[in-house]
Amino acid sequence: MNSGTIDVSGMQTMMTVIGYGFGLFVALVLAVILVLNRRNMDGWDLPVSYVWFAMSGRINRKTYWLTGIIGVFLVEIMYELVVNGMLLAASTMLPLNEAILFIAMLVTLVPFMVFSIWTGLALNFKRIHDRGRSAWFLLIGLIPLIGALWLLIELGFLRGTVGDNKFGPEHPDVAGGTSRQQKAARRSNMDVDETPSRNLSELPNRDMIAARLGDDFMGPESPEPSEP
Repeated sequence: MNSGTIDVSGMQTMMTVIGYGFGLFVALVLAVILVLNRRNMDGWDLPVSYVWFAMSGRINRKTYWLTGIIGVFLVEIMYELVVNGMLLAASTMLPLNEAILFIAMLVTLVPFMVFSIWTGLALNFKRIHDRGRSAWFLLIGLIPLIGALWLLIELGFLRGTVGDNKFGPEHPDVAGGTSRQQKAARRSNMDVDETPSRNLSELPNRDMIAARLGDDFMGPESPEPSEP
């Protein structure tokens, strides 16, 4: 090979390796984001099958971004890495012509496109439902520039309607999830029933506590002071 000749195959191999390395790095970053946000995410307990594939119901912003956008994108990256890696290895080790490689790419591309389109519709449907709007509202994205920007704000950054709407509860209770209203009610009950006190006889609900724990636990009531 002359010194002035460019090694095209070598450059393609190098670019492929760089692309795989970048894809793995992005996948690792997204996985770390998911793990770090798991504990503080309302709706994380919603099944992935519901978030990705169900066309009805509601999801909040965190579920939309983390389980939805980032989760689907992570799967797509891994899918691309695995499929492209297998095709590249097959073309290198086996004498395959371009027609066979094209058919193989087409066969793997069809389920990938179906998955991407279906999950995209499911995520956007449930998120726009959370805003109290019908899925027909998504057609506003057909307006050049303004429609896409409007949808980005609606789907990604605005809070859903408070409480139930015609599309379902604020946080779909499909996996034991608890809405903010239920959590607030639970905290309110804890404030009433679990009020700390050094002298239990001073609690206004002494009879209720005695009925639950027994009279021996409460002890005798303090005698009222007699008048002089």
